[in-house]
Amino acid sequence: MRSVITALLMALGLFVAPLAFADCVDFNQKRADAAGAALARNPPTAAQLGLPSLDGLLLDGPLTTGDPKCEKPGLPRRFIYNTSLPFGEVVNRWHPHIQRRTEVDGMKREWFRNPYHSNGFNLTSGSRVEFVMLKGQQIARVIVVPAKAVTDLTTENQPYSADEIVDWTPWPGGAKGPRQFVRADQGGAAAAAPSAATPAAAANPVAADPASAAPTAPVATAPSPAKPASTVNCPPKSAQAGGDGARAGADIGGAVLGGGFGRNLGGALGSVLGSLGGSQQAAKPVDPNCQ
Repeated sequence: MRSVITALLMALGLFVAPLAFADCVDFNQKRADAAGAALARNPPTAAQLGLPSLDGLLLDGPLTTGDPKCEKPGLPRRFIYNTSLPFGEVVNRWHPHIQRRTEVDGMKREWFRNPYHSNGFNLTSGSRVEFVMLKGQQIARVIVVPAKAVTDLTTENQPYSADEIVDWTPWPGGAKGPRQFVRADQGGAAAAAPSAATPAAAANPVAADPASAAPTAPVATAPSPAKPASTVNCPPKSAQAGGDGARAGADIGGAVLGGGFGRNLGGALGSVLGSLGGSQQAAKPVDPNCQ
């Protein structure tokens, strides 16, 4: 995809300017060549253009000036240079003076962005440099657009290296780096944006869980609850403390006298007899858990 875009830009750079000149009804190539030759004999200096240097760049006079009768008087608005330098070499030469680029998001935070955008970059002098590329990293033409008021070049401080600008890496550090954008609004110093993939708590599990860093305290063992009263191996209440005599008396009274009265009377007499008889023999052990 990028190679297709590069080819289109190259085609535009090679043919749009001549077509623009041809739009002039009175365009004359001889006048353009003469004006270009005059400019080539007295070309602007790097300082006048706001560039660090012009080494390896050859001014294309006729393409820069065009036909003077078709252009506004004064210096050209842009200067076109041919070169055989690779793009990476030009960026490395000019890197200290490539102006930083930042953007502000919807939360008013300012982030660094790769300075190379719209096929070029700005310099700290205020001038802009654009490139028409051939296949790969080879430059077809360099287009210099001087600032209206060119200032002295200064050394820029930004997180993008020359190689990252050449590769158009969106985040500092390149493809093998941390892949984090960098803040530009924190006291003038670059600060890494928070990463959702590696939060600080995950990087330091001890800090994330303070309890894990503290020595383990012995855990007190709760006392066992009292053993509940047995309800499985206990004999019925009627069989405890003379219950056998009461039951037998109730059965006999019910059979002899009949009805509920007989059972009640027999049960009362049987309880008395059972308690008297029980005192004359050893008592059967009783489960203390029985109720």
